[in-house]
Amino acid sequence: ELLHRLEKNLPAVEKQETLIERETNKTNVPMGIVKGILHSLAQFEENEEFLEKNISLSNLAQSFNTNSNYLSKVINNHKKSGFNSYISGLRINWIIPQLKEDENLQRYTIQGIADKAGFNNSESFSKAFKRKTGIRPSYFLQQLKKRNQNEAA
Repeated sequence: ELLHRLEKNLPAVEKQETLIERETNKTNVPMGIVKGILHSLAQFEENEEFLEKNISLSNLAQSFNTNSNYLSKVINNHKKSGFNSYISGLRINWIIPQLKEDENLQRYTIQGIADKAGFNNSESFSKAFKRKTGIRPSYFLQQLKKRNQNEAA
């Protein structure tokens, strides 16, 4: 059910330009800079760079050749969340299908799964997972194991 819900909540793929034009620029960041940051964020997501540990707003802004204030405003306005929630959400959305498909990964400890998803510790992973999905990762793993056993029978 969780996997189905997440798939339904994914936005339809649209051209970045169309999304930018539809968004109201409440950030007072010049539109050219907004487009550049959104392009950098798209590449960041596509290359799964959010899996790296210890990502900070300032080091990501530096890698995008912009400042932290602009990056924060663009994420808040266009991604509809704060920086930490944005990164955590990307990680959780990435790890769920990995867990679904990889039975070896399902045998990892919560800390091991947290590491694989780029979290520094199991507590921050568990909290982010619960915030995003409404359930604890341990419960999700139990349900996956039950499903696997039922499919094997």
